Amino acid sequence: NVWIKNPDGKSSVFAQGYEYSRGAITDGSLIRAKGDYKVYIVKGSYKRHILDSRIFDFYGHLNWANIMEVTPEERDFYKDSAWVRADGDKKVYEVNNDKTKHWLNMTAEEFYVSGRSWDGVFIVNNQERDFYRTGASVVYK
Repeated sequence: NVWIKNPDGKSSVFAQGYEYSRGAITDGSLIRAKGDYKVYIVKGSYKRHILDSRIFDFYGHLNWANIMEVTPEERDFYKDSAWVRADGDKKVYEVNNDKTKHWLNMTAEEFYVSGRSWDGVFIVNNQERDFYRTGASVVYK
């Protein structure tokens, strides 16, 4: 068992010291590697870093007590994704660690050719999408 202090310095959580196997990790699971503060949400073979503890407030189903502690190797099994799309919105954004969102202003083919995968796009609610500051659009070149 351990207290996890978020990098924002404003909140912390007491986490049970359980380790989970990949079979227990399903879409929507929250994971954190042992010894790391970063919390991720999982979808398929992708994980997305939850950049700010306030994101939990935007979703009734996200709960600090549900974070699964995994090995670093289990965390690294999942590919990183920073791509989000709000439910009902066609625009896909890339969210950077500085909490800026950048519209991926490209065709579906350009998205794919650029090495991105539709499987890595996480559906978020409008509140989370609007939480991020808007940065410059990303265009395919």
